[in-house]
Amino acid sequence: MAAPPPLPIPDGGTQMLHHVHADDVAQAFERAVDRRPRVVGADLNIVSGSAMSARGFATIAAGWFGRSAVLEDVSWQQFRDATSAEDAELSWRHLHRSHYASIDKARRLLGYAPRFEPEDAVHQALRWLHDHHRLSLPLT
Repeated sequence: MAAPPPLPIPDGGTQMLHHVHADDVAQAFERAVDRRPRVVGADLNIVSGSAMSARGFATIAAGWFGRSAVLEDVSWQQFRDATSAEDAELSWRHLHRSHYASIDKARRLLGYAPRFEPEDAVHQALRWLHDHHRLSLPLT
């Protein structure tokens, strides 16, 4: 099997990602309903308990496919030039803000306690795609 080409990663991959599992979002909604007087009008961040860099995420995800991450640092323009316009725009929207959100207020007001780390949420989504024959790569 030939080695895959490097994965282009814009701006060094230092942008932060803060994925959240749907079960954790549901937990927050349930708790908000139960504690409505406490949270009416409050802005709460409902995300995982930690964030990770795009580079770190790519490294973890490569392992799910039995590989090591081979990453190529590129500029955003180089990334756009090598990617479909739609995927480049979605990547930009997702990464350029470098998300990190504190859940301290949600913990305090709701008792919010996410059960899943960001990589767990994505791994479960990939597992579902794999199990439903929408992802043909071998997945651990």
